[in-house]
Amino acid sequence: MKKIVIAMIFIMLSAVLFAQNNTGNDFATGSNRALNVTPGTVINATMQENTSYWYRITSPGGILTAFTDSNIDTMMWLYSANGNELAHDDDSGMSLNARISRIVPAGTYFIRVSGYGSTSGPFSLHVTNPPITDITPGTARNANLQANAEHLYRITVPGGLLTVYTDSNIDTVMWIYNADGDELEYNDDGGTDLNALISRFFSPGAYFIRVRGFSENVSGPYSLHTSSPPVTDITPGVVRNATLQENADHLYRAVLPQGRVTIWTDSNIDTVMWLFDADGNELAYDDDGGTDNNARISYYCTPGTYFIRVKGFGGYATGPYSLHIQAQ
Repeated sequence: MKKIVIAMIFIMLSAVLFAQNNTGNDFATGSNRALNVTPGTVINATMQENTSYWYRITSPGGILTAFTDSNIDTMMWLYSANGNELAHDDDSGMSLNARISRIVPAGTYFIRVSGYGSTSGPFSLHVTNPPITDITPGTARNANLQANAEHLYRITVPGGLLTVYTDSNIDTVMWIYNADGDELEYNDDGGTDLNALISRFFSPGAYFIRVRGFSENVSGPYSLHTSSPPVTDITPGVVRNATLQENADHLYRAVLPQGRVTIWTDSNIDTVMWLFDADGNELAYDDDGGTDNNARISYYCTPGTYFIRVKGFGGYATGPYSLHIQAQ
């Protein structure tokens, strides 16, 4: 027990000593004297006026999150091992605290913390790097969010339409990134209640899904649902009958001739519809352009392959429908 106490005191003193000797913004000087930190640990220090605190962290890859907990106004920078600035933040955390969260490949990174202006006082630095959970389209994953926590999932899709949403009683937000960590999509309340929902075309490959609470203090259980519906081929002049389930998407592929093409649903439910080109670019959208609450799209096409997406309004309209395509 005595050894543990001594070690904790040594870490705290080291943080203060190295920070007092790093008063500039020079990366080489700061990184050489940086204090090593491990994901999941908390470092306590006292901010001195016009002082920068430097920390070194080795990440296995995934989502690296760092934030301060204090009563002072803090700022934070994240650098790569060779000194390239990857992110900067002032007040994204609670109150005037700084917070950075970014998808990173495996490697060494540096975190710099300083006070805004002449700010001084105690602060705690929290660093997390949660493991990546692999999921499969068509499955649901149950999890529990803790305050200040983020969950990261990896999913491999064959290409086409991918829909991801949370089901919970808490306010969730969601991001989707490509394999290199570039942000592709963000959503806050696109799902039912305060849940997040993202639905878009993706090319074949691996993607990351990041889930967190809307604010740092949001916590509670949630389910993450993913679906990547199969593509159904449809021909102009042929009627396709189907039944929509809650939060389901139906995707059709059609080879269309040049000229005006009309696509509509015939049902007793409220449908919405999108038309995409072969690369997944949205060309047209409609909600109630047809009879009653049916969707209808009229579009002048050039010869080629197109995708038609049909779902219930809001994700909760369910029931049978017929899809019609008429080429003039």
